[in-house]
Amino acid sequence: MKRPIFGMLIFILLTASPLSAKELGRIKVLTYNVFGVFVAPAREARMEQIGKEIAKLNPDIIGFQEAFNRKQRALILADLEKNGWGKPYEFYEKRWYGPGAWIVSKYPLEKTKMFTYPVNGTPVDSDWYAQKGVAYARIATPFGPLDFFDTHMIARYTSVKDRRGNIIEDDRSKTDRLLQAEFQAQVVQATNQAGRVRGLVSVGDFNSPPVLLEYHLFAALSALNNVGYELPISDCNGETVDCKPDNRIDHIFYQNYAGDSGFYLKPLKAEMVFSEKVKSRMGMVRMSDHNGLLVEFAALSADDAQAKVGDRSAAKIELASKNISNDLPRLKTEVDKKELNPSDPAGQAWAVQELVKLNAEKNRKNKIPTACAKIIIAGPQRKADLTESDFEQLQKAFNTK
Repeated sequence: MKRPIFGMLIFILLTASPLSAKELGRIKVLTYNVFGVFVAPAREARMEQIGKEIAKLNPDIIGFQEAFNRKQRALILADLEKNGWGKPYEFYEKRWYGPGAWIVSKYPLEKTKMFTYPVNGTPVDSDWYAQKGVAYARIATPFGPLDFFDTHMIARYTSVKDRRGNIIEDDRSKTDRLLQAEFQAQVVQATNQAGRVRGLVSVGDFNSPPVLLEYHLFAALSALNNVGYELPISDCNGETVDCKPDNRIDHIFYQNYAGDSGFYLKPLKAEMVFSEKVKSRMGMVRMSDHNGLLVEFAALSADDAQAKVGDRSAAKIELASKNISNDLPRLKTEVDKKELNPSDPAGQAWAVQELVKLNAEKNRKNKIPTACAKIIIAGPQRKADLTESDFEQLQKAFNTK
């Protein structure tokens, strides 16, 4: 009797539906602006220490910003290799000065590309010479491919808040950052959608804290999740400026989509790193003018019930392809009467398409992106707050069509 029962058990095990797979493993992601501009103090001493400290943290994938100098990049790579990484894989678009966005990985890079921002200030801005953009790598992790993006948006040349704590919304590079937010969202969504990879991570120095319009524009257009709002960030205290949510400009976003390959991501732990100082000829200096952000993700299989899978249609950048030709006369009338409903899908599609057009034209010379951004992020929980100036810009835009 034992043999038939044993055989029946084997049959049941072989024909039953597979159990939900457990976690495949862990991936640690670091974003860090290394303060590598040519006027930065003690660059070599800092870079020597940065590599050693990163090796201790042992991330799997790093998105650097301001890694302009080839010799200093080599110092960091050498320290990683000496301290157990093996020979790192890297992507940096080599050009005069360079964009500063540098991807370093323990795992092979299947595909790489640099998407340069069409709009990036003027020759009076140092950012203009860097030709910043979005660095991309498809990374062959042990769990399957992962789409990874790293950016450094144009700097804000004024403080975010005045002495009384009031937000200073405008600065001379605001239009550039708004257009960069649109372009970046477009790159992330289009690249990931074309490759059908399940998980994506987008990191960098966005130069946009969550109190500013450009941050909300990128969040609305991309529909990515900011880890900093899903998890508490450890090693934060009241003395660390970057720990205050309103001040953070270094972000790690992620998203999961239904796809053909790869795995899903679940953030487990977030930590602020590199607040220490380094000994140099100039005395003790901070390792950078930024803190780093380290996030540990669980890699989940496609059939894991823990996987939080996003809906791509939530990304408003999808409105760039919506046909609104029949709606334009109505929208123009509403703008002229200052009765535009910001939550109208046609109006939001028009605003997205206007930003796409301005990027294509490399046009940073008007203020319409501010009005467009206010329309795009409007919804039940957030009003558009269009001003008289915004309506003037909207009227100009519609009258040129």
